[in-house]
Amino acid sequence: MQSNESKKRTYEKKQFNLNNNPFPIPSPVAALADTLSFTDPGSKTVNEGELLSFTLTATANKAVTFSYSPLISGASIGPVTKSGSTYTATFTWTPTIGQAGTYTVTYRACTPSCSASQSYTRFITVNPVATTSVSTTTTTIEPAITTTTIDASTTTVEPTTTTTEPTTTTSVSSTTTTEPSATTTSVASTTTSVVCSGEPSMATYTDYPIFQVSGSVKPNILIMLDNSKSTNFAAYGTWNGAGQDISDPYEGGPSSKTIQVMIRQSSDDAEEATADGAMDLTSGVLDLIKSGTVDQVVGLRFQNLDIPPGATISSAIIRFKSAAKKTSAASLIIHGENTDNASVFTSAAHDISTRANTSASVSLDPVPSWSNGAFYETPELATIVQEIVNRGGWTANNAMAFKFTGTGVRQALAFDGDQTNPPVLIVSYTFIPPTPVQYYGYFDPSSGTPIILMILSGAQPGSGRGTGLTGSA
Repeated sequence: MQSNESKKRTYEKKQFNLNNNPFPIPSPVAALADTLSFTDPGSKTVNEGELLSFTLTATANKAVTFSYSPLISGASIGPVTKSGSTYTATFTWTPTIGQAGTYTVTYRACTPSCSASQSYTRFITVNPVATTSVSTTTTTIEPAITTTTIDASTTTVEPTTTTTEPTTTTSVSSTTTTEPSATTTSVASTTTSVVCSGEPSMATYTDYPIFQVSGSVKPNILIMLDNSKSTNFAAYGTWNGAGQDISDPYEGGPSSKTIQVMIRQSSDDAEEATADGAMDLTSGVLDLIKSGTVDQVVGLRFQNLDIPPGATISSAIIRFKSAAKKTSAASLIIHGENTDNASVFTSAAHDISTRANTSASVSLDPVPSWSNGAFYETPELATIVQEIVNRGGWTANNAMAFKFTGTGVRQALAFDGDQTNPPVLIVSYTFIPPTPVQYYGYFDPSSGTPIILMILSGAQPGSGRGTGLTGSA
């Protein structure tokens, strides 16, 4: 029988063997670095008034955002779409008259926080539209001995075809002065078909056209533009049977947009010393957060943000260009200013820190190392932007401000350091109008009744009355 002392020695020996496990635990695997490959978009050429549209494409192992600089009035990059590891977005711009010239544009693709980025600097050439001088001639027909008028006839304008029924033409004695380009002729009994070239361009009519005549002549002409649902279904909707409403394909739906807004003036980026509240509005470099041994609060204000009330924010980031290489430990906490329309920063002490914070905030800890001249982005700020846009007093083209606190230092170019590469706010959103907008070309569907323009004896435009004509809705 084994003694207690012998059992103890055996147990200790087994315990020793367990502690010398021949199968060591593997070391942790290092996280994969961000990888990105951005396809060169190339240089482009477009004419004034024509649409320029092309796709930006990148492959990466992380989410990708696209941007361009410097900003061009009217140009934008749409929302990013993902298919596997491929990310795409569409650049669109329709140059207006007066925007002709050659534009140097830098396109950039970035993974989160711009841990991996790639850019191309290319050209967009906008050709001017040729202008032609057209001389005009005004012809006045003096009081004539005899002119010809068309006796009361009816012309009905359908969406595609206009038919004039045969009428009897009688010569009567009268005096008529025509407007330029008008012609007076004798018309025999004929039938004329006119085929329209297509739907009218989409527009909103605020002033209905009126035939203008001089003298006391009352022309026997009637033009009827019936915009009621019963007559528009062939061009604008689907017939659902007698007494039923027409399905309307011209109701406005949700729209999406991406905007990029740079810091535009010295008083839109500022630094505040935490200790005494001293303000610096003209520094060429923003120290996030320490300036030497001084802790700071940094403020950024972006003005004229084209974001309508009720918009749903899908993405929002701020992009910086690094002013120096920094690798030491650092962290950031970002708030928005909880106000409808942020005001410019001033020299008043503590002008950044005393502004109200949004409930939403975003932290970045640790901040990645920065290389000199590279671009870096904040984490996603959509919750902050959404909170401000949801405020009751927010309207499109208001200004929005952000406040940065934290530890350590990263240095970014300010407006006064590089006016072509200051901080940029990039926001993507969708928007559904509270009341969908209907588009009916040159017709106005809002009245609920036919639009009748009558120029005849005893009738006025919009009166709904005319000799020998009945209009129905």
